[in-house]
Amino acid sequence: MPISFFPFFTRCPVNILKQALCESISLKSLAFLSIIFFGQCNKAFSQADKSGRLNKTGIATGWILHYPDSTIDSIVSRCAQTGTTYIRIDFPWPELQKKRSKHYEWEKLDRVINIINKYNLKTIAVIGYFPMWLDKDMTDLYWYNFIYETGLRYIPKGVDVWELYNEPNSDYFYKNPDPEKYVRQILIPGSTAFRRAARECNKTVTILTGGTAPVNSNGKDISPLDFIQGIYAYGGKNYFDGIAVHPYSWPHDPLKPHDNNWFLKTKQISDILHANKDSSKKLWCTEVGFPTCSAGIDEDSQSDYMITYFESWFQETWAGPFLWYSIYDRGSNRNDPEDNFGLIWHDWTEKPAYRTFIKMVEKFDRQINHKKP
Repeated sequence: MPISFFPFFTRCPVNILKQALCESISLKSLAFLSIIFFGQCNKAFSQADKSGRLNKTGIATGWILHYPDSTIDSIVSRCAQTGTTYIRIDFPWPELQKKRSKHYEWEKLDRVINIINKYNLKTIAVIGYFPMWLDKDMTDLYWYNFIYETGLRYIPKGVDVWELYNEPNSDYFYKNPDPEKYVRQILIPGSTAFRRAARECNKTVTILTGGTAPVNSNGKDISPLDFIQGIYAYGGKNYFDGIAVHPYSWPHDPLKPHDNNWFLKTKQISDILHANKDSSKKLWCTEVGFPTCSAGIDEDSQSDYMITYFESWFQETWAGPFLWYSIYDRGSNRNDPEDNFGLIWHDWTEKPAYRTFIKMVEKFDRQINHKKP
């Protein structure tokens, strides 16, 4: 996925905010303003919607904006056929605002959202990455404006779950990761902007922290435990409704203890919420999976590990929605793990895990009302 971006501030909520932004926002002033603008946070996810869904399962698709309409429709329809609730897609800033101007290129994203809505799926939008033109000294201002404009356009289209950045604890996605910088540049202005847009649209939104990469602190990357503790330490508590995590254990069995098994370490993240008197919020698994390739696991193991993940996850009181990565293999190179995370091969034939996923959805989500393609 691309790295690097942030937009031109074009709208201001009120004169005081305009003045504050133009003179350079401080963390404290934006925090104060956010209290005025959005008040209390809504629940992380509802118990059931009108169609009988429990809103507990989903598919993280990965990067799909570059596909033609027919491929996007096929990917989304195969997600819908499983009966799941959520589909997680990227809202990449560099693709939406390619120049430092007031012009946004919404067309590619519009067609994806229209297709998702056609199949009655709920979108989880992971929004992030910095454009090359970004003035690094003004990131919070540009980011606020981009988020606000995006919210105004897509909240009325039904997009009401927003994940603020992808794997911000990883140097690969968020250069020189730092929880203080994340809270100041991404979380507080992003949450404030989305809630302002939602209020103006007479809607509510759910804000998730950026799903954490399964890495250990090593002087370059920051572990999920250290990063999430840092979010609380630097004043981020009131700016999100749920914590997003990517609790991969690959290449290991999800129940086998290992230093890189972040599935077994997830409870330690819930302990951080409890220690900060924030345990009413849920942990959202917005991405996890196993590749079926020469460097990964075989198809039957992918299916078996999926069952282990679902059964173990939903035993916990802190468990929010659980999304599997991904539905469709992005390529056909059996030696490349990134090409082989799907439940469906690149030629559209099913792996055993596709039918297993349907069984898990039936057990944990009870989806009954999707349109058939």
